[in-house]
Amino acid sequence: MNALIHRFLPFASLIVLGGQAYATILISPVVISSAPAFDVPYAAANAVDSTEADYASAGQGTNTFLEFGFGSPQTFNRIVVMNRDSGGFSDQIANFTLTMDNGPTVSITRPGMRGASQFHDTGLRTATIVRLDVDTIGSGDAFNNTGAMEVIFARTPAGQTQISGV
Repeated sequence: MNALIHRFLPFASLIVLGGQAYATILISPVVISSAPAFDVPYAAANAVDSTEADYASAGQGTNTFLEFGFGSPQTFNRIVVMNRDSGGFSDQIANFTLTMDNGPTVSITRPGMRGASQFHDTGLRTATIVRLDVDTIGSGDAFNNTGAMEVIFARTPAGQTQISGV
């Protein structure tokens, strides 16, 4: 499924599998702020560039954050936060909190998954700026170059029902 998502990222798209619509992918926001990057090849903009390049913070661990700007209000109810394909467990985002336009927040609880993510339900949200703060990371080492390969905002299509675990 990751390959399918990457193929559609540059466009406002509809992911269709087996004849059913799963999500309308919003056009990627820009990264307007982040925790310091590990090095130039690991820039924060990589988290929304529709490639396998990734963002890695410079040893920030749970102090890692990314702030996304859409330019105009966008409505979404799901997010995909694909972890870095790194062997360092502490490089993986586990639980995180989203803050919409410096106001309402939603917390996502999940395990850190190397190079992967599920669709996470955020409830219906409309925002111009969304901040992602890392709450917990994978354990087993202390690299803490925590980051993401891709962050995708999505909306369940009108008339469709979001199915848990999809």
